Amino acid sequence: PGGLRNVVSVAGTMHDAAGQAQIVVLILNHDKAGAGRPVIDAVLQWVSRPAFTAPLPAGAAPVATR
Repeated sequence: PGGLRNVVSVAGTMHDAAGQAQIVVLILNHDKAGAGRPVIDAVLQWVSRPAFTAPLPAGAAPVATR
């Protein structure tokens, strides 16, 4: 088995507040990737909110919208 150093990631599906399944893929690749865990947590919380109405966490930007 192999691995990657300096990478933090999460991928999968989750349900938003409306019960719709959403696909989520977040990858941080940096020497200090571990410091980005709060950003991953914040994005997951944001996705779980109704219709993504809350602003994105600081430093996070969507690559696609619904």
